[in-house]
Amino acid sequence: MVPDFLKHRLRMVTLLVFTTLAAKGGEPEYSNPALTKNFSLNASCGYGITNSLLKDKVKSARQSGVAIDFSLEYKLSRIVSFSFGPYFWIEQNDFSETNSSAGNNASDRRMMVTLQGHFKPFNKVPLTLSAGIGMGTAMYAEGNSKVTIDTRKQPEAEYHGGTAVTAGVSYPFRIRNHVMIAPCASYKTLFFNGGNNHSYDKMNTDSNVQLVDFSLKGLFEF
Repeated sequence: MVPDFLKHRLRMVTLLVFTTLAAKGGEPEYSNPALTKNFSLNASCGYGITNSLLKDKVKSARQSGVAIDFSLEYKLSRIVSFSFGPYFWIEQNDFSETNSSAGNNASDRRMMVTLQGHFKPFNKVPLTLSAGIGMGTAMYAEGNSKVTIDTRKQPEAEYHGGTAVTAGVSYPFRIRNHVMIAPCASYKTLFFNGGNNHSYDKMNTDSNVQLVDFSLKGLFEF
């Protein structure tokens, strides 16, 4: 049980944090041109949920994992920018099971590279809407199934690629000169090329990838 005085302090800290964020969010991050650069390096990490592509799972099955994103962004104006970079979703078991790297456990991953456009529709609120398109791949490797490549045994993996489409929303605010952080939410779809391919033993490629993630992004301007 949490003592009353500790509860009170936690409430005060929470109120202070939200008050600070609201104050920062009230002014657009581009309000001071001296602090705004044309380029930024972006990196984010968060939590993503996607549908299972395995044939032995029901279509409604869901998997959770770690979402990682990197991009280079260029600002055309204070309200329009473009970014390009890779995105990775890695099933959480790849981190929690210590033998994943040795190929003893199954590995399920999604990889995408997209070009995105970003738009800030409001003058005084730095809410950012994003949409993009690119290419992506889904990969599944059975843990105990291995093939020999160059005299070395490696996990046997199935890959299937297609067109990636993404849409999202973020709320950036400045914490230091040329440094911002932004809570983000996005939805991604990977449309597989060629539909169902019966040569795949484990993956159901007739079902497209659907992925929702929530993350915290860091933006480093230069």
